[in-house]
Amino acid sequence: MAGVSIQYVEQSAQLRDIGRADPEGQGRCSFSSQQATLRRLNKAFAAFFRRIKNGQQPGYPRFKGVGWFDTVE
Repeated sequence: MAGVSIQYVEQSAQLRDIGRADPEGQGRCSFSSQQATLRRLNKAFAAFFRRIKNGQQPGYPRFKGVGWFDTVE
């Protein structure tokens, strides 16, 4: 909405501070599993924007529901 893009590296660097600020929420999950989730999200959107750039049918990334994964990642 603000027209600002943020990359995986920037978000990953903020995870520790977010976890410390919210120990009952984001702080409960391990740092590495949060990083893995960010990597998966980054990969999905990178493929989306690559398809747009190549003039292909982009297909907005779809995400799995809460019960899909058996781990936090």
